[in-house]
Amino acid sequence: MPRTGPPKPAPICYITAVARGAETSSRRRLSVRAEVAGWVVVALAGLFVVAGLYHPPYGVVGPGPAVDVRDDVVITGVPSGRPTGPYLLTSVWLSRPSALGLAVAALRHDREVVKIADVHPAAMGPAAFDAYERSMFADSRQLAAAAAARAAGYEPRITGRGARVLWTEDGSPAASRLAAGDVVTAVDGAPVLTKEAFLAAADQGAPGRRVLSVRRGGRLVDVAVERAAGEGIGAVTTTDAMRVELPFTVTFRSRPDFGGPSAGLIYALTIADMLDARDGSRSRAVAATGSITAGGSVKPVRGVQEKAAAARRAGADLFVVPSAEVDDAGGAGLAVRGADTIDEAVRALG
Repeated sequence: MPRTGPPKPAPICYITAVARGAETSSRRRLSVRAEVAGWVVVALAGLFVVAGLYHPPYGVVGPGPAVDVRDDVVITGVPSGRPTGPYLLTSVWLSRPSALGLAVAALRHDREVVKIADVHPAAMGPAAFDAYERSMFADSRQLAAAAAARAAGYEPRITGRGARVLWTEDGSPAASRLAAGDVVTAVDGAPVLTKEAFLAAADQGAPGRRVLSVRRGGRLVDVAVERAAGEGIGAVTTTDAMRVELPFTVTFRSRPDFGGPSAGLIYALTIADMLDARDGSRSRAVAATGSITAGGSVKPVRGVQEKAAAARRAGADLFVVPSAEVDDAGGAGLAVRGADTIDEAVRALG
């Protein structure tokens, strides 16, 4: 006779056990997932810490200040006037952030990631490099005065005591023959008084052997260098004790926080405007960047895109750059003009 009482407890106990087993398994899976997630968080946190502390051999170039240089220049001995509009010296800054900072900078259109070795030669320590940058800035203003004077119809004269070696490029012909501090005074017996004269004699013309007369440690020595076709000898130089002789006097306000040669064009435009009876700026804010030679040639420089951003932030109406870098300055929201000479730069003002 079948039982009519309560059902056997076994099935219920069995169902309960299955449910509890499933719950335990689920809890274990959640626990494992939580543990894995925790380790992932720890790993990511570790990566961020490492990325925040590790500084790779790269730097970030960003927009620096843009300053009006009209009152930097004083001209005496000939008629001159103050431009009606500002002439803006644009600049960039170079930093060496962590790997995390580099990643953030790479996402910005107004930042450029560069190799430190391409900007700061390994052969120069920080103090020497800083001194080099400042000397380049000082020379750029002297060359700007010469270029502007030539554009105004004067005949400036550039003199010096030779080409002083700043550093040599690794693996170049000069690397084992010249050293920082050497002053080259002649090439193949022909005197060279300036950096430009040295480059023309040593790096141009037919390849082959060059005999350099070098002032080294108080004595004069001859150094032979072999130059291959299509290459220079690999010596980075500046004019030793450069002096610009003009039929008038130009003095400059000190700018200890600026360095490099790229201020040449803006100072040349400023001085050219001061020497010209016409008003070149016409009350516009004119920005410019570019290296310049005593003969008035405008040469490319670094950081044009970032300087364009600096010019726009400063309210520039016009940005004048080397012709080869017009595209680099585009997209900043201001008019851009290219020039290969100081005369073209003056005409670009309209």
